[in-house]
Amino acid sequence: MKASAPATVKLFGEHAVVYGRLSLAVAVDLYAQAEVTEIESGIELVLEDLAKRQSFTGRQLLGLYESFMSRKSIADYLASNSGLGQLPFATMLAVIYAEYGIEGKRIRLSSQIPMQKGFGSSAAIATAIATALLAGGEKDRGIIEAARTSEIVMHKSEGAGKIDIPTSYFGGFVSYSQKEGARRLDISTNLNLIAIDTGPKKSTAETVGHVAELYQQDKKGVEQIFDKIEGCTKRGIKSLEEGNVAEVGRLMYENQEYLARLGVSSEGLDKAIAIAKEKGSPGAKLSGGGGGGMAIAINSANLKTALESAGFKCQELKVSFKGAKNLLSS
Repeated sequence: MKASAPATVKLFGEHAVVYGRLSLAVAVDLYAQAEVTEIESGIELVLEDLAKRQSFTGRQLLGLYESFMSRKSIADYLASNSGLGQLPFATMLAVIYAEYGIEGKRIRLSSQIPMQKGFGSSAAIATAIATALLAGGEKDRGIIEAARTSEIVMHKSEGAGKIDIPTSYFGGFVSYSQKEGARRLDISTNLNLIAIDTGPKKSTAETVGHVAELYQQDKKGVEQIFDKIEGCTKRGIKSLEEGNVAEVGRLMYENQEYLARLGVSSEGLDKAIAIAKEKGSPGAKLSGGGGGGMAIAINSANLKTALESAGFKCQELKVSFKGAKNLLSS
C-alpha cells in the first residue's frame, strides 16, 4: 500500500487561532510518500532521504504505548524515552500496533517537502504513514488521530497537528477553530502561490510566547486584533468560495498588518512582502508562527525573479485538492 500526503501552508488566522478564533490552511503540491510492505514481525521504519533504518518489536511498541498513554506530561514522556530514535514516528507506530493490532510491516518513507520551513513536513510524513497502514480498515478520524500522535511528540504540545494533519489528509482548504474543530471546505478556487524563505526564524514557541506576554499586558487591545484577524479569515473563506482571488489577496495583506502589530513579523518578512506588493502580487503575508521563516504570496508576473534577485529562495506552489485519503494505491 502506498500513500502520498501533501504539504500545508497557513492562509489566515495565525496566533488568533490559539485564542479560539478561526484559521484557514491549504494543502499544496509537495508530497511525502509512505510505502508499506509485509515482513515477518514487528514494524520497520526506513527513512530513505536520511539513509536511516529502525526496527521495533511488538514488545517495544507495547511498552512505548503504555508509557505514552500513562504520561503525566509530554516532557516526562520525552525524558523517559530519550534513548529511542525517531520517537515521534515510533510513538505513532506504537499506537497503531496497540490499538489496531497492525504489525509485520516495513514502511519506506521519502519526501520532497523541505524540513523546518513552514510546510508541515512532519505532519505530512505522519499522515502518509497512518493512511498507508490504516486506510480501508479505519475511519477518517482514527487515521487523523493516529497521525496526530506523532505531531504531539514532535512539537511537544498536546494540541499539535490539529490543522496540519486534517489538511494533509483531506487536501484542499481546511478551517480550524477550537469550537468547530477541523472542517474540509468545499472550495474549488485554485491559487498560484509562491513560498518565500525569508531567512532564519524564531521558534513557534517563542512567537506564541511573545503574543501571550502582549496579551497579558493589553488583553482588550490584543483581543481586538484577534477579532480583526478572524474577520480576515471569514471574509477570505467567503472570497475563496466565490473565486474572488483579488479580494483574497487584499485580505492577506490586511491579515499581515495585524500580525505585524502583534510583533511576529520580521525584517525579512517585511521586505519580501513589500517586494510582492511592488510587483503586483494580489496578496502576501507570513505563514505559520512568524518571526522570520516563510511568507506566501499569490504569484504575479516576474515576482519570482524579483524575489530571487533580492536574495530570497522561492518555491512555486499550487493547491493540492487531493489529500492522503485520495492519494492511496496498492
